[in-house]
Amino acid sequence: DILIDAFILLKKKKEFSDVKLILTGGSSGDDKKYLSDIKHRLREHGLHHQVEIHEDFEELGLREYFKKVSMVSVPVRNGEAFGLYLLECMASGVPVVQPALGAFPEIVELTGGGIIYKENTPEVLAQSLERLLSDQEELDRLSRKGKEGVNQHFRIDMQAERMVAIYEKAIGKEVPELVSK
Repeated sequence: DILIDAFILLKKKKEFSDVKLILTGGSSGDDKKYLSDIKHRLREHGLHHQVEIHEDFEELGLREYFKKVSMVSVPVRNGEAFGLYLLECMASGVPVVQPALGAFPEIVELTGGGIIYKENTPEVLAQSLERLLSDQEELDRLSRKGKEGVNQHFRIDMQAERMVAIYEKAIGKEVPELVSK
């Protein structure tokens, strides 16, 4: 609802008349009710034709989704411990716009692939989206930085090496190398 309200606010400005919202999410019973409520709210504001719902979460579907969007925002009400989808977005060159909750600030700061907004309200999110939509150079920079940051800090081989180092420290000796490089 924060994202929907932010989108409604954004669409009130002429310069964003061509902006579309592409939603993605689950399809459980609760999700269907939520999506129905969202569609109704958008219809009330005459914006239901400006929204697409992308339902394919398989690898090819996600790739297609990432090609369609210029940024991603998931304004959850409570923070998340990690948020793997942030890394998926940034690894695909899609900047993220997230509230300052949970692990989001740390991930975005480490990668440089997005912006964090302080107050998790539709108004502040709309301002953050507006800022990025109005600055293609910044959007491109965040896209580049996000890809680089994920590659630099979150590659699977690096994570495996870090885990081995933690185990070695815990047991007090070196663990034999299992995979040759």
